[in-house]
Parts: sequence; C-alpha cells; structure tokens
Amino acid sequence: MTVKAFAVQHGNVEAFGFRFEAPDRTIVISGDTTPTQSVIDNCNGCDVLIHEAYSMATFNAVPPDRKAKGKSSTLRPWSWPRLPRKRDPGC
Repeated sequence: MTVKAFAVQHGNVEAFGFRFEAPDRTIVISGDTTPTQSVIDNCNGCDVLIHEAYSMATFNAVPPDRKAKGKSSTLRPWSWPRLPRKRDPGC
C-alpha cells in the first residue's frame, strides 16, 4: 500500500488530505478542508472519496460570526454535490 499526503486548505493552519493506493483500490480522505484543487486532483480515478462536510442543520445552528470563518476551513453543504463531478472517480 502507498499512502500520499497532500496539502489542503483549512483557514490559516497546515492541513492534509490522504490518498491510499492498494493494488485493487484507491481511497482518498479529504481531511478538514474547503473544496480545493488538490482534493480534486488526488481523487481522480479513486474508488472512494471520503470528504469532510457539515450538514445544513449544523450550518443553520452556527452563529453568524462563525459562518464567515467556516467558509475558509470546511466544505459547505451546498458545495459538496459539485466536487465529485470535477474528476473521474473509478466507481
């Protein structure tokens, strides 16, 4: 098995996603991030993409000042459906 770490965007802190490659499967875990090109590039041809996100219920419960902070550090509910279409997962 090969494990590759790649940088992702999470506000102003260092954060990583991971790509696990086995002979018969590739799994990508985004880490805690907004949609980034590095996730899109690393999920190309993967069998499974596990991407951190929060629900609309959680988003609605967050105070307004924290919602702005979340834009730079996590996947918003209305963004996630577009992410897998940007690459060709193997599923």
